[in-house]
Amino acid sequence: MPELFNFSIKEDVTQINVYKMPAETCFLTLLFSRFFDENIETDMISRPLTHTFDTHLSFTIKDDDLKKAVKILTELKKDFKQLKFSICAGNSIITVEVENNKKSDTVAKILDKFCSLNIEILLISTGEKDIRLLISSSSPLLQMN
Repeated sequence: MPELFNFSIKEDVTQINVYKMPAETCFLTLLFSRFFDENIETDMISRPLTHTFDTHLSFTIKDDDLKKAVKILTELKKDFKQLKFSICAGNSIITVEVENNKKSDTVAKILDKFCSLNIEILLISTGEKDIRLLISSSSPLLQMN
């Protein structure tokens, strides 16, 4: 018998990828302060550790905030000429409830299932009681509903 997971789906999520940004906390402060000022809620933030001058960042926002986010990023490009960004709108976040001591096992099972369904995962984040996966809304999993 297959194991079932308690999960929820949040639709209309945009992934923003910012490239060639300064690898400084002060730049992150500038970016996210501007988003806060415009009431743009960010989620699922991913930034790799780097020892170079520039780095990249991925995060999610609601699709409805995309226009405001693009305006902010375009304004930042005036002062940070090397800054680039890409946008992938119309995604969904699947949140799976998990017991803390079963997180690794649950992640392995979810990844195995997604692999068998040929579902690409754009971002993953984990919390104390959940695992969240950003996937494209055109994913076969969401087309089954």
